Amino acid sequence: MLTREKLSRGFTLIELMIVVAIAAIITTLAYSSYLSQISNSRRSEGMNALLIAASQQEQFFTANSRYQTAIEFAGPQISETGLYGLTIAPIGAGYILTATPTVAVWADPVCGNFTLSNIGRRLVTGDANQDGAFPVLNPVNAAQLIVANADAVECWP
Repeated sequence: MLTREKLSRGFTLIELMIVVAIAAIITTLAYSSYLSQISNSRRSEGMNALLIAASQQEQFFTANSRYQTAIEFAGPQISETGLYGLTIAPIGAGYILTATPTVAVWADPVCGNFTLSNIGRRLVTGDANQDGAFPVLNPVNAAQLIVANADAVECWP
């Protein structure tokens, strides 16, 4: 004859709660890693757009012995999927390219704007302000290109 103890072959509520808690912890860790990877891939889009624009500038320099001005610049004005807007600013005989996140689509709270100069200097020009706007590199102040930027090491690979 079957007794009551032999018929009850299920999980207790405590066992189920432990499994749910473990699943929640794993999900939290996986989600934060996922967001980090998404941020890295979006940053690489901005960096790639800068490198393409710099390549076009160097090709123009090879043909004309000078860099393009902002008006002449025929390179991309936005990144491939529109996550970053690109601007060019002349500095002396060189240039500064800046990739700024489009706030409506993607605001990077860690890296901000990416900047690349004609001498290959890579900078990150600020974190987002309270309103989501980023400080803009003043192209007149060439000393900003010389100052070491600790964030650039983390943001630029």
